[in-house]
Amino acid sequence: MKYSILICHSFFLLLAFLCLCEVAFSRQTDQPDLPITIFGQIRTVEPSTEVNLEFWENPMNVQSGAPAPLTELIKLTDGTLHQGTYGSTVFNWTSDSISQPGRLTLSLGYKMLINDFLVFPGDSIQLYFDEYSGQLVFGGPAQSHFNLQNELQNLQNRLFFNSPVNIHTYRLESMLRNGNSYEDFQNIQKNNFGRKVNIEIIDPPLMLEELIGKIKSMKELDLMLSLLNENNEINPQVKNAIRNKLVDGRLTLYAKSLGTILRYSTKLQDSTTYSSALEFIENEFIPDLTSKGNEMESGDFHPYLTSISELLKITEGAYPSRNTVGHITGNFKDELRDQLLASTIFLEYRRGISTDNRLRDIASSINQGPAKEEVNRLLEKTKTGVPVRHFEFTGESGENISLDQLKGQYLFIYTYFDGCNASSSYYNKSIKPVAEYFSDSKDLRIVSVSADRTKNIWHSSLESKNYSDTNILNLYSKDKGVQHPFFSYYNLIGFPSQMLIDPQGNIAAVSGFNHTAEEIIRRLEDFMAPKDNPDHIIH
Repeated sequence: MKYSILICHSFFLLLAFLCLCEVAFSRQTDQPDLPITIFGQIRTVEPSTEVNLEFWENPMNVQSGAPAPLTELIKLTDGTLHQGTYGSTVFNWTSDSISQPGRLTLSLGYKMLINDFLVFPGDSIQLYFDEYSGQLVFGGPAQSHFNLQNELQNLQNRLFFNSPVNIHTYRLESMLRNGNSYEDFQNIQKNNFGRKVNIEIIDPPLMLEELIGKIKSMKELDLMLSLLNENNEINPQVKNAIRNKLVDGRLTLYAKSLGTILRYSTKLQDSTTYSSALEFIENEFIPDLTSKGNEMESGDFHPYLTSISELLKITEGAYPSRNTVGHITGNFKDELRDQLLASTIFLEYRRGISTDNRLRDIASSINQGPAKEEVNRLLEKTKTGVPVRHFEFTGESGENISLDQLKGQYLFIYTYFDGCNASSSYYNKSIKPVAEYFSDSKDLRIVSVSADRTKNIWHSSLESKNYSDTNILNLYSKDKGVQHPFFSYYNLIGFPSQMLIDPQGNIAAVSGFNHTAEEIIRRLEDFMAPKDNPDHIIH
């Protein structure tokens, strides 16, 4: 997939795309395969700045563990800025053609310009942002639904900052100090700025009752849905997609809250509330959400796919012996069934626990449609025997190192970034013993790939010895962090992730190594065993 980024600093280009405002345009629903185009102007006093773009190409991508979005760091030139005077820079971005609504985020430093907006095939948008005044203006053919989403985002922010922060505790005394009462705590807050804080005693039955009431009434979305319904300027299909996104996002939060209540019930040994929560999820919540997609057309993604996936993850934890794939196959139909199976593949791939064979077994149960296409793209890139892409990294001495320079040995690659507790734990519990076990091996080389954004952070992580050591080949992603194409191409968005490359430079495995040191050693030895050994089996 190739995307074009064109950075411009000519004022004449700005005039050219402003003229596009006058061109009549309507989104052609019968011609869905169209690109997204963005023209932007940033007014600022800074001599240089960056715009960070994240683009999730289709709805399958927003699932937990799905492929990473395209991420671009657009370095703006000085444009009309001279010696710090007030001026502007201009940029232009065009996606590949898409057939489904995607998600777009644009940020300028700490300022979020566009936060997870829905974009539709053929959208063309002009963006003007004045960094000094904070003014953000949209223009162009897609102006109406961008303005609406911006209004919804501003309303959501106001509701968020006007709502209290709820802190749950098993004992109120543990949250109060110096003999203060809860009334003292509340009085202190009256003179404080920012969001208020509520301390709530954990009471699973009461929390479940209140949460079920919120789910059934959806009153927390009343203001936002009212603002949406009052808008008559945008296409009804576009409006419906925005509505589904709002509702799905809220339902996903509710699903996570149900998971929290289940954990609290387990901690307090409250089996009654635990059973009631599961009964509500499986007998009411999931069936109700499933029925909402009965009217969707062939090829569409279920409007509440994210929240249903989240609920299935919760029940998976509650029933450890349940066969998740068998449960999905037996309880869901048609495209929703296929989409949930695809979501399971992406999640298990991200976790790094399942082998390639298991992922392909699940994929064989998916019938057709965009979900199968997404899965096939992932599995084709990571198939055993496919030559690995020879992405370039930086070595500890500053030299450029490409993966094709390392042929002749098995390469066991793992990823991390400084500050990631899961990465540190994985190194100390798994990688470190594995590296010591294979320290004299001439057939295997262990390689770390850091996703840190600066060399200083990377060197600091190496000095800490919490993520790697001197007996490991340490590579750096050239200041690109997770935007390095190695991570995005192989969808290595979970940390830590792993990959095994054979001596010929082909992929041996890209999943199934997020285990204990003993299990990793056994699996690596299986791969490195002579292939003519009749007892050789790859687990």
